[in-house]
Amino acid sequence: MTLTLGKRSHTNGFIDDKDFIFNLLDAAQKNPASHEKNSFLLKKIYKKYDLDRFWEMFAPLLGHIIQIDLKLNSLYVNRLFDFIGKFCAILPEQLTGNNDETLADDPFILKIFDYLIMYSPNVLDSVRYRSCQLLNVILYHLENYAMKEELHNKIHRAWTPRLRDQKALIRKEAIVALFRLQDPKDPNDIIITEFKLLLSDRQVKIRKLVVEKIALRRDVLKCIVERTKDSDSSVALASYKRLEKLVNKIMINDRRNIFYSAVYGPHESVRTYFYSHFLQSCLNIFNDNILEMLKAFRFDSNETDLEDTLVIFEKILNQFYFKTNSMRVICNVLQLNDMYLIPYEELNYETVSYWRLLLELISDKPDMEPCNCQMPEAVIFVNYLKGFLELGLPQELDAYCEKQFIIEQLFHILKIYDLTEPFLTKTAHSIVENFLKNGTFLDGPIKTIVGILNPLFPDEDSKFRFGMEIVSDIINPLNVEEEAKKDEETRFQLAKLKVQLRELEMEQESAITSSDFLKANNLKEQIEIVSHQIVAHNNFVTTNQQTNLKKIDDMEVICKCLDIAFAFLQTAKIKKLTPSMISFKEDLLIDYLMYETEVVRLKALRCFAVCCIFDQVSARQGIHIFSVPILAYEAEEDCSIQILLVSIAAVADLLGIYGYDLIAKPTESPSDSIDEEHQRVFTGGTSLSAVLKGLVNLMDDEDEEIQMAACNGLCKLLLQNPAINPAIISRLILKWCNPTSEAPQVTIIGHALKVFAGLTGIEQHLEKAIIITIETLANAPDISPLANVDINDVVDLMLALCKMTRQNQIINYNLTMELCKIMRVSPEPSALLVYSKILFKFEVPDDKVVLQQISDIIEIIRERTSERSILNNLRKYLAILSQKLNENTTPPNPDPCSLSDISEDAEANNDE
Repeated sequence: MTLTLGKRSHTNGFIDDKDFIFNLLDAAQKNPASHEKNSFLLKKIYKKYDLDRFWEMFAPLLGHIIQIDLKLNSLYVNRLFDFIGKFCAILPEQLTGNNDETLADDPFILKIFDYLIMYSPNVLDSVRYRSCQLLNVILYHLENYAMKEELHNKIHRAWTPRLRDQKALIRKEAIVALFRLQDPKDPNDIIITEFKLLLSDRQVKIRKLVVEKIALRRDVLKCIVERTKDSDSSVALASYKRLEKLVNKIMINDRRNIFYSAVYGPHESVRTYFYSHFLQSCLNIFNDNILEMLKAFRFDSNETDLEDTLVIFEKILNQFYFKTNSMRVICNVLQLNDMYLIPYEELNYETVSYWRLLLELISDKPDMEPCNCQMPEAVIFVNYLKGFLELGLPQELDAYCEKQFIIEQLFHILKIYDLTEPFLTKTAHSIVENFLKNGTFLDGPIKTIVGILNPLFPDEDSKFRFGMEIVSDIINPLNVEEEAKKDEETRFQLAKLKVQLRELEMEQESAITSSDFLKANNLKEQIEIVSHQIVAHNNFVTTNQQTNLKKIDDMEVICKCLDIAFAFLQTAKIKKLTPSMISFKEDLLIDYLMYETEVVRLKALRCFAVCCIFDQVSARQGIHIFSVPILAYEAEEDCSIQILLVSIAAVADLLGIYGYDLIAKPTESPSDSIDEEHQRVFTGGTSLSAVLKGLVNLMDDEDEEIQMAACNGLCKLLLQNPAINPAIISRLILKWCNPTSEAPQVTIIGHALKVFAGLTGIEQHLEKAIIITIETLANAPDISPLANVDINDVVDLMLALCKMTRQNQIINYNLTMELCKIMRVSPEPSALLVYSKILFKFEVPDDKVVLQQISDIIEIIRERTSERSILNNLRKYLAILSQKLNENTTPPNPDPCSLSDISEDAEANNDE
């Protein structure tokens, strides 16, 4: 159905020019093929008259056109606007002597632009929308039009306010109109400033359009990088498409952020595009040099950055480069010698990472096509590794960190070989021992190096004793030969005793089989004697090691020994502490927890934290030790940040693992306990509630690293111990929705809440947390960042969490009742108004008794309030309850249609 443009005027003779214009516009809606011909016919009429006379005929029709309802997005409207645009495009004449085909101004074009600009602020939504839409169509057809500065300024002034129009359709057209007028060279360009704000618009289409149209500047690039984390996949995808050819123009940290958003984000379409197109575009930028591309993502300011860098390298190579290239291409990247080794001088972050990942790929694909790269012979690689270690470590910090990284990757390559072969077993022992004794190292390399020993020892206790022997040799290097001789003699005696024990056990089994029980009993006594001798020998070895450890008084040596112990504890696959670990903890570690030097205390605390995880007795003591820094920082006392970070992680782990097993029983409490105190005091007196309060408050600390640690700790605690205080769950939700929260924290909390909602038995805790959150937001003071939070969005999030539980309907009913009870005692009209709107978001109960109770409460609230908006909301909600009460039957499940109607009424109510 075509659009009605107005009444046509007839004459007694030929159709006059005004009617002819009408007919041309009418025909434009029906047949787009006639646009070109009819536009020239319209131009002939235009040439017959002066501008004012032609405008007198054209303006009334234009007035009808810009009043077309903005909701009418029909084919006829598009054809009509397209015809007018084509007509305007044939009016300008090419400037004389100009070779760039620039078109001169035509008075009609200026006239129609002035007309549309005049109506751009009109009170009618349709007029504002159509005037901007038509201007955009005309500008689209005037491809080479040279806009004068005066017109430029008019459009700028008229449509910049429209970027903040309440209607998304109008904002969208304003973006299209203004994007041509951006000046990226002007740091104060108003349009770019407004566009940056629109990157956070609530409408997906607006955010996506701005990402596509905004002019590029360094600050704008950073904003587009942020949009790669957008909740909508189309916006995130548009951001990646905008950035894919600009990777070399953005900061390294931003490159890493867009990597994390794609790889770990929620959008599968973005992840697919990232691996299939984005990385290929990046590779093209670096002239297909994969090593240069890897370098562009490398961040090496500290050890954590290097760990993250290696993860990025692994993803780029394993998920992209190795999958999209032939083995011949992949192998030709590195310049290997005849023994398939990289010359020492060619080793760096990128080459050693590529080599390691390539060798892992080759080891997993024995049937791959032949190429000029393969696993070096084990003997050759071992000698290569020894030679590199013998080169020593440089003094310059950057070179030192790089060599540590290279060493770690070379040990990863060593792990690819079968280390259980006798030659490699002995060699691995020797290399690890020599490196730990003579080298200095970071946490990452030492953990990797110690991890190599896992398959080489029969049990964790023997591996840890090996580590303590290394520590003993570090402490007393002058007695190495003597200690080695003693150790060899002790081990020889130990081996003899074990052989003897096995022979006695076999004799005992034989005696039992032949029913010679007297002999079997005698053998049992001999077995017990030999077993005690074996234990005594083991204790002698351990005691000797710990005695040597106590001789330490040099801080650097202490730190090195604690680093080694920490690596052995970290890599241990145990369920409880072994005897040698317990001896290490009791004879050495406890003393260093209170050492005068901070760095020693830090390293000792790390070791003790691991001990506490595997030993509840240690945990009962450790929970107090690790609580002290948190409570001290809360009280604004001096506290090391690094010790605080270790303590936060340790407290979260211990509470998650042991929970209320660490809480003092009434008989253990240091004071006369009552039940409430029993629930919140650890054995020894530290308050659980004080520690948890300290952790929660640390989420708002000025230090971002502390914030992150607190968020991580509380989220871990939330998932490990779902019976957590609802107030803490509420604080996590509030942290998630706080506009000042950093993106990584928001991501971590959002993921934790999603997983939490799927756990069993969390419904009551979630209910209470939701009510606390609603009350907090409804009563937030104006100066609080929470005052700017859209409570409707937060409630929608919390209800989405409820839908993931197993009792969604029951939770909704309970929330409705609890909110009504709060409304009955709420004195603040502003809070009451918020509550009255939120009511519509909950499902209406089916139980008629509950419905009547809610109705009675609502009636009481109505009698106590005089605010018109609140009364209107309560009246509408009572009508819904009344309709539910009057139903003849109560269905077992809510009717989807009725819920939909309620939802629509609620949305209408919110709009009001």
